[in-house]
Amino acid sequence: MTPTINEMPIDARIDQIARRQTARFLHRLQQAGESTRSIERDYMRSVRFLCDDIKAAVRDSHTEAHSEPQNN
Repeated sequence: MTPTINEMPIDARIDQIARRQTARFLHRLQQAGESTRSIERDYMRSVRFLCDDIKAAVRDSHTEAHSEPQNN
């Protein structure tokens, strides 16, 4: 059984969003006749770097949230 979107680990969800949005953008470029291998490669590299930074930020904020003292 495939997990629902809300049950997916955040890294997998971010990757899923990145793949979908990358495909949409690259398809648009191809349809406009503006796509080249170099542009596609650079765009995909940029998205990967962006997603890696987002994942790191989410992990850092998650770690910080769990390390804060609880006020009862």
